[in-house]
Amino acid sequence: MAIFTSIFTPVGGSTSGSSTADISGTLTATTSSSEIVLGRYTLFAINANGDINIRCGNSGMPAAAATDFRIPGGIIATYQVPEQWDRIRIYNAASFGITYWIQPLRQTT
Repeated sequence: MAIFTSIFTPVGGSTSGSSTADISGTLTATTSSSEIVLGRYTLFAINANGDINIRCGNSGMPAAAATDFRIPGGIIATYQVPEQWDRIRIYNAASFGITYWIQPLRQTT
């Protein structure tokens, strides 16, 4: 089912490492994050202060790479995790470190 219009609010404020906690991390140049577990059907926003590439999958997935989907720095992208996967990995293709932020969301309308 598509979401044509809605208002999303932050879930946040929960214990670090839970599926409702805000997530942030720093990646050095040309590295991939470890698996970031979001949980199935989770709505989330992702942003970084540099370009990132994001790979979606399940436990044991390969590292993210420059060939994965690119999200330009400073853009807030919003996704809903489907039934088929429950986690992501992030790749920093830049020659400098970047910080990323992930915020779980709740649909209110």
